[in-house]
Amino acid sequence: MYIHPDDLKEELFNAGLVSRRALDSAEERAEDEGRSLDSILLEEELVRPYDVRRIKANLLGIPFVKVKAQEIPEDIFMLFPEPFARKIQAIPIAREGSVLEIAVLDPDMLELVAPFEERLSVRILPRVTDEISMKQALLRYQQILKNSFSFSPKKDEASLPMLFKHAFFSGAKAIHFEEHEGELSIRYRIFGVMTNALKLSGNAAKRLLMEVYEVANLQEEEFGTSVFEMTFEEKQYIVRASSLPLAEGKRIVLSLREGGALLSSLEEFEMSDDLHQEIEQLLFKRRGLALLVGEEREKLLEALLESLKERSVICIGEKLREKLPQKSIAEGIPIKTALKSAARQDPDALLVSDLTKPSLAFAATLSSRTLIIASLSEKDPESALSALKKALPENMLSLIPLHILSAEGNPPKVRGINSL
Repeated sequence: MYIHPDDLKEELFNAGLVSRRALDSAEERAEDEGRSLDSILLEEELVRPYDVRRIKANLLGIPFVKVKAQEIPEDIFMLFPEPFARKIQAIPIAREGSVLEIAVLDPDMLELVAPFEERLSVRILPRVTDEISMKQALLRYQQILKNSFSFSPKKDEASLPMLFKHAFFSGAKAIHFEEHEGELSIRYRIFGVMTNALKLSGNAAKRLLMEVYEVANLQEEEFGTSVFEMTFEEKQYIVRASSLPLAEGKRIVLSLREGGALLSSLEEFEMSDDLHQEIEQLLFKRRGLALLVGEEREKLLEALLESLKERSVICIGEKLREKLPQKSIAEGIPIKTALKSAARQDPDALLVSDLTKPSLAFAATLSSRTLIIASLSEKDPESALSALKKALPENMLSLIPLHILSAEGNPPKVRGINSL
């Protein structure tokens, strides 16, 4: 929500908070540095954050409220993911029918909560609050989550469903459980980024893990994968559970998908958080070339296809045709012709299995604005890069974003040469 600097200046002066001379000096510095007026005033300690928020709320016509954390119902808290609420300092405080009141610390954050109107089918009424109110509300939210996993006799049955509910509302695509020295860390994958969700210890940690093993049909002493279904708020979800070895102990990953079969998941591959995030960004930007090599390249291709299933994709190759026939090019068409034909349809992504000439995929990427992902027979990223350099004129590689990923081992590890 935009506030003109002149309006902010006038309100601050009329409220007797900042002198005209100080405001003019701060405005001149803000223009020179390309920054906002309020950021300069706050940096020079000419005004308190509390006063800036109240003035902004007044200019925008947003009521300023004192939030009483103890009066917010537990189910209202759960409408916003706690990691999201904590990050942008925004909390739902009341709901009446299709109207949801949301309190924020900074009115500029209201743009980030706007998507929840469609997601929750509500009309949002914004409110601005102070730091103490926000801190107390977030602390109570965190306490509610901890109490939900306290495993008192009355709450034993609700523990795992509560976790799923929180994960779904957080927009999480995966839940990670890692046990270390008696403490259970629970993290979510939200928009490709790992976010700390909760930590448990003692009996609470043990009981929750036992529930996970039972629901996922996994053996505590073994590694493996299973798939099960669950219903949440009248929606059907497919959950792919994987038990993966770590240097010390194990990691259990629950990959979540609303409806439809779950082919595979990136969560089943061992890779750094940075590399995982780079892959997610590559899929989001939908531009460039990703070449997959190594013994588990087809499994990685399948996992990437799973990540893209809700978008416009076209598949080339027999193995992919078996997985997704309705989105595949008919067999018998030469690969070069198939690539050109598919690229002309302008899909979000084009996936190719068992490509023998990476230069063909490079040419197709160069002539279109499509993300192309292809598996190759090369053993490692270095060999794939060498083959590509031999087939292309010098300096051609810099013309498009190029990622070469290797997947091998059990569980498969992913490494790569990125953004060449």
